[in-house]
Amino acid sequence: MNGNISAKQHSDLGDARKIATPLLLRKGLTVFLRNGKHEPLYVVRDSSSELHWEFETRQFFILEMLQVDEEFVVLAASYERRFSEVLSREALETLLGNLVDQRLLGLAASSHPLIKPYREKLQADLQRLLEEKVAKFRDKSQAPGAAQTAKAAVMAPATTAPRGSA
Repeated sequence: MNGNISAKQHSDLGDARKIATPLLLRKGLTVFLRNGKHEPLYVVRDSSSELHWEFETRQFFILEMLQVDEEFVVLAASYERRFSEVLSREALETLLGNLVDQRLLGLAASSHPLIKPYREKLQADLQRLLEEKVAKFRDKSQAPGAAQTAKAAVMAPATTAPRGSA
């Protein structure tokens, strides 16, 4: 299994269908299943940044199994039953490190025992993402025309009130 995951600006979603998003992924991500060259590919899409990440079947299996398996031994046994090959701790750590580095994991992942070594970085990244979203929201509300529009909306009810009611 290749533990590397990298963001792309575009991914072919031609025959893809939307599937349930694993609980450990952060909010705002959507998952699609599509046909790959040799096996199905899972495409994770961030609608706000328009980035895509492609997961091999084995990588996505681990991501889904992390929802129910909290110990490496149990996860490795599930992996071996499914793929008839051994999952090394190194391969898991590479995948988990990439998930954290690519900012794909959410708050639910921060309490997972296998993600504990990455918890501090994950929480810092989640805080940074939140701050970025707040900054974007503030920028939109402080855009050149936004203040005038907001002022006009507030002033509109006052100007339409009947004259005799004052």
